[in-house]
Amino acid sequence: MKKQILSALLLSFLTITSVNAQSKKIKTTEAVFIQGGKTGDEAFGTTKPDVILVARSNTNTHWSRTGLLKFKFPKEIQSLKSVDINIPIKVYKNSENPDLKFSLDVQAVSENTWSKTTITWNNAPKLENVLGNLLLDQSLDDKLSMVTIKLDAKAVESLLKKSKDGEITLALTNNVSTALGSIVGRDSYLTIE
Repeated sequence: MKKQILSALLLSFLTITSVNAQSKKIKTTEAVFIQGGKTGDEAFGTTKPDVILVARSNTNTHWSRTGLLKFKFPKEIQSLKSVDINIPIKVYKNSENPDLKFSLDVQAVSENTWSKTTITWNNAPKLENVLGNLLLDQSLDDKLSMVTIKLDAKAVESLLKKSKDGEITLALTNNVSTALGSIVGRDSYLTIE
């Protein structure tokens, strides 16, 4: 009986270890935001290097902001079963409309040659399909909270296969324009299997 229990415990330990060994965390290598309107030619990666703002991404005004995150995958990663993006975010409060939600989209970007010192709203790569979405409440405590968004793993795998150097770009957008904006922390990361 003791041998059966020990065998079962050992098997459970090996299974858990095996599952955990397959899961990887991939941190951002570059993170920046771009802003439209009169500031559409300004590279905010150099002037505001510590913030990523996201708001009204589907317009082209001074209040239109899109975040771009670049990730470098290890060479041994050839296929993906699941991909989650983990983002520290704060949605600004709107006292006139406290129940208003913020829609955060994660979009594919096939072109990875941008740099935080040169990318602007006007020269940014084309945004492609939405890989994941989350509706967020306004931040009550005025602090960043970590959120996780499940992404389309096959679409992320396709981006990775198109990449020559193992880098992919994901855009953080707000395509349902409301009177809300958000700030995103630079320590976003992917969890992949």
